[in-house]
Amino acid sequence: MKKTLKVSAIVIATLLLIMILTPFLFKSQILNLLKQEANKSLKAKVEFSDISLNLFRSFPNLSVSVPDIKVIGVEKFEKDTLCAIKNTRISVDIMSLISGAKPEIKSILIDNPKINLVVLADSSTNWDIAKTSSEKAQPSSSDTSAIRIALKKLEVINGSISYRDTPNKTNLLLSGLDFFMKGDLGSDETMLSIQAIAKSLNVNYGGIDYIKTAPVEVKTEINANLKEMLFSLKESSLKINDLILKAEGSFAMLSDGYGMDLKFNAPSTDFKALLSMIPAVYSQSFAEVKTTGSFSFNAFTKGVFNEKVMPAFGLEIKVPNASFKYPALPTSADKISID
Repeated sequence: MKKTLKVSAIVIATLLLIMILTPFLFKSQILNLLKQEANKSLKAKVEFSDISLNLFRSFPNLSVSVPDIKVIGVEKFEKDTLCAIKNTRISVDIMSLISGAKPEIKSILIDNPKINLVVLADSSTNWDIAKTSSEKAQPSSSDTSAIRIALKKLEVINGSISYRDTPNKTNLLLSGLDFFMKGDLGSDETMLSIQAIAKSLNVNYGGIDYIKTAPVEVKTEINANLKEMLFSLKESSLKINDLILKAEGSFAMLSDGYGMDLKFNAPSTDFKALLSMIPAVYSQSFAEVKTTGSFSFNAFTKGVFNEKVMPAFGLEIKVPNASFKYPALPTSADKISID
């Protein structure tokens, strides 16, 4: 009995020692891989000071934390930070490291990312940073990536996205974004389950606020053929303020652009849901607003989208005879019609 306990204690102590030492053994290898991939793939400066590794947090996978990542543009965008991330935690299959194969990334958690998208007056964009085959040091038609993406989970906590388009006079800010996706990106086909909630969406076009501090929620199930890059929407909904839109159809990534066949509709026909999209109306007292009437919403887009071609699209909103009234105001707005 004592011998058995002694052997068990030695085995446990050895396993603990291995788990403690493993991160130190692979730290240099992983750090070099991250820098190699960034320099090989991007036309931008990628900055991060160090990484930390932990085998206990996501055992049997290795947890890699990369704090304070910054992606900074070059040339005309050298003063713009495209992306700044407080911390990124990556789960790596430990056996792929031990075997000497390509390290397999199983999950990614991105904490507090701030993404800044810019379109200049000459229409150049700061996110066009992926190197083409001719720009890479060793161009090849084969897969030369030193890392294999086999994601089962992707999570974003408290992110923000800003978009500033100078030629089109458009500004967008999405803040307080929590995003969660699960599936199997290492297989040819998978079902992707996606949920996203943002505390605030602001859209300004031509100096006019079309959406202001609107909460946003997205839920979708996508049947993804990752080999052919074909995606079919199963159950998809978008909620902005009180307006809920449903979507169905398919989307494809083509060699010369994007193919799409999508339809949208509003399952709720209460006029109040449509009214919530007007910034001047939607406020903390919106719940007290009395409305009558209904509306219908249908839209579609079908065809190829690229630099030369736009897909066909259509939008139909109908309000036959609606009204709304604030309790504090003496009269209501009546006979509201859209056709």
